[in-house]
Amino acid sequence: MATPGKLQDLDRRATDSNSLDIDVQLLTLAYRNLTPMLLVNLAAATGATLVMFNEGLQSVLYWYIAVLILTAVRLWNWSRFNTAQKNRLVSNATQYRYWRRRYSAGLYAAAYFWIAIFYVCVNYGGLNGKYTLSIIISALAGGATGITAPLKYEGRIYISLLLFSSALILALASESNLILAILCTIFLAAMIISHKNNHNVLRQSLALHRENSQLIADLQNVNSSLERRVSKRTEALRRLANHDTLTGLSNRRDILEWMEKNLSESKVGEAAVLFLDLDRFKQINDAMGHDVGDQVLQTIAIRFKDALPENAILGRWGGDE
Repeated sequence: MATPGKLQDLDRRATDSNSLDIDVQLLTLAYRNLTPMLLVNLAAATGATLVMFNEGLQSVLYWYIAVLILTAVRLWNWSRFNTAQKNRLVSNATQYRYWRRRYSAGLYAAAYFWIAIFYVCVNYGGLNGKYTLSIIISALAGGATGITAPLKYEGRIYISLLLFSSALILALASESNLILAILCTIFLAAMIISHKNNHNVLRQSLALHRENSQLIADLQNVNSSLERRVSKRTEALRRLANHDTLTGLSNRRDILEWMEKNLSESKVGEAAVLFLDLDRFKQINDAMGHDVGDQVLQTIAIRFKDALPENAILGRWGGDE
């Protein structure tokens, strides 16, 4: 018998397993969102590079090449994760943490790239480049509230790196943009709240979907079990209705049904019907009791069944017949 401690341990393990399954689903969704995220980053990087290059910052080309390399590495990581997922290699906590670290490493690296170019632009670029990059970084942070919502902490850290670092750069620049820095900080708070809400909704939706799937599976199991029990009960009732309870042989009803099925006018052949009764069977019942008489009937029924041909039926018509 299971003790309360063992039951609590089983409940905890089941809860941990369910939580891990949901976490794996969320991580899979995050990787699924990675390709559109990379395309947006690449388009934004291309636009920023053109603007800054036109302002005379030729060194931005090296940054752009670095962005291309990082994008290729993240795409390669995305491809490896998909292969591992297909081969069911993201099923335990260790594998989950490994792939989550790889995702977050690429995400944070992208944020640092944007911080670096924003610092260069604010301190060495023109006004057009500064405002263009401010808009790009704000848009990337806003988009991250949805596209990184599957992961609770990584998205918030990414948004914070983009916006808080940008606010510091603006506030500490030689030509301070304090108002823009304050607006950036307010926007950061709003994006963190938005990401939190998106993550909670997404996680609750997956948990509810899992509960619904489990409920459907349980109902199917219950229905299957009930069908088996009904089938067994129906068969038992049919057997009780068509067989003699003492000997287990067919009763009159079963014999007549068998005859209608196997001796119909459409079937050509010969058949024989034998009625057998036991001599002096009444004397056995009177002298030795009905229990012994029942044993005699059961023993004789067994011997008859052993000698019965395949195309014949043996039944108890009544009494010792």
